[in-house]
Amino acid sequence: MGIIKNQLRTALVICGVTGDLTTRKLIPALYELHIAGKLPDDLVVIGFARRDWTDEEMRSHLREGVLVHARTQQIDDSALNNLLSRMRYVRSTFDEIDGYQRLNKLLSELEVGNKLYYLAAPPQSYPTVVERIGEARVPDGTQGWTRIVVEKPYGNDLKSAEY
Repeated sequence: MGIIKNQLRTALVICGVTGDLTTRKLIPALYELHIAGKLPDDLVVIGFARRDWTDEEMRSHLREGVLVHARTQQIDDSALNNLLSRMRYVRSTFDEIDGYQRLNKLLSELEVGNKLYYLAAPPQSYPTVVERIGEARVPDGTQGWTRIVVEKPYGNDLKSAEY
């Protein structure tokens, strides 16, 4: 069974792209899906974090993560280069509304309709990130969906989860 093709381009926005979770788990998993033919050809991946990186610096860092942590070895350089070429970086802190506005501008330039925000960030930042995503949304005339994936547990019990 293959991927269901969507009429709208999809972006995976990784909030916290510079962290260990992304380098060790998320990007190697995306690489595995890519070589298995399970990712849409027009998927774009956008890293969102506070480090002062360029697109190329992020790609280089994530390349190393795949080389070290991918389950499938020997790495297919062509496939890895294809995946990395679809990655862009937006520098911002999680509370900086201007960063989300720059992100929305990039999403618009890339003609993205569907947005999947992956929170690979500390749980205490979740409320801020979700609020800023909502505050910065600019109607762009496209149809599509928006989803948020929470990576980490957000509490040890009911009381702490309700925070």
